[in-house]
Amino acid sequence: MDLKSLKNIPKSFALAKLAILLSLVTAVIVVLSSLAWVFYVTTHFAETAYILTENGQMALAKGLNATEIDDYRRPEIKSHIYTFHRLFWNIEGDIGERDMNVALSLAGNSVKQLYLTLKANGHYGKMRNQNLVQHLHIKNIEIVDSTYPYTATLTGELTVSRTDQNLRSRDEFTATMVIQNVTRTDINPHGLLIESYDVKTNEIDTRSLFGG
Repeated sequence: MDLKSLKNIPKSFALAKLAILLSLVTAVIVVLSSLAWVFYVTTHFAETAYILTENGQMALAKGLNATEIDDYRRPEIKSHIYTFHRLFWNIEGDIGERDMNVALSLAGNSVKQLYLTLKANGHYGKMRNQNLVQHLHIKNIEIVDSTYPYTATLTGELTVSRTDQNLRSRDEFTATMVIQNVTRTDINPHGLLIESYDVKTNEIDTRSLFGG
């Protein structure tokens, strides 16, 4: 090894140290940038909510903090309740399988049990065989969204009429329910689920009204 090579060793060590230092600085910058991006994205989505527009469509609302998101839940809750009751209780002729499947996807086990009970009691068979039309006229929906889970009470009038005769049965209808947040899906765009569903109404006796 010549003297010139020995003189270049300190320079080589200096370059190596500089390269290591630059690599370390670059790594720190990358890590800090990644953490900053994650923080931004997390904050961005935490301050994002969906609101219901006047025509019933979902719109993205930005600039909200976590405490403000619940302020926009009320119209969604009301729309969710209205949609469920329209699909579940409004029946004309044969029960629409698709409408009932959508209705059941908006609620939990208490509604599924109610559906199975009505089916087992022959309610839907009577509707189909006797050409009956069932309609729920919603009068009022009261929502308590100041606490979670949300609660609601719906009042209305349930009517059953016969398509070929001017006969009609009217029953006052009251339903109470608890509403939970769930993941939004195409079939459940509000991301809500009706639980602890309890209905109070006079039993619809189609035999006494229509003689069958």
